[in-house]
Amino acid sequence: MTFHGGFKEQILFEQWDTQTMTAFIGSWLLIFFVAILYEILKTVRDQSSKRDGCQCGQQREGQPSLLRHQGQQYENSNNNDLIPRVQTGKVRTNKRARLLSLRHFIQTILHILQMGICYLLMLIAMTFNIYLFLAIILGAGVGHFLFAWRRSSVIDYNEHCH
Repeated sequence: MTFHGGFKEQILFEQWDTQTMTAFIGSWLLIFFVAILYEILKTVRDQSSKRDGCQCGQQREGQPSLLRHQGQQYENSNNNDLIPRVQTGKVRTNKRARLLSLRHFIQTILHILQMGICYLLMLIAMTFNIYLFLAIILGAGVGHFLFAWRRSSVIDYNEHCH
């Protein structure tokens, strides 16, 4: 398979068949904006995860706190510890409650949408139409330029399409 040009292209479905330049341009714009939507969705997931994950005053399970509050007792603690031990009697987050929480459900729905969009864009790229490929690349680039600066990390190690 090689890249090709032209505006007569069947995209994803039999019904999405561009026979005119106008239909192709409309499809190109739709694909461009879907690629931007993909980048927006990545940013929304990151912002939501950062907001939901920041439980001020609480620490993650199994990680010792670097701050020692007055009157707190720690396992195997002595006055020479540079990093205090895990608190005894600490209320641990109920894993089942986190699994069934609304936040986790919303993150799961956003993840499903992100994966679906990502694979649809990949299938469009696999039509090997250079113009549709450019629509995806340019849309993702514009989306990254406009929205990635809001992410907590610009490098996404959980990226599905890279």
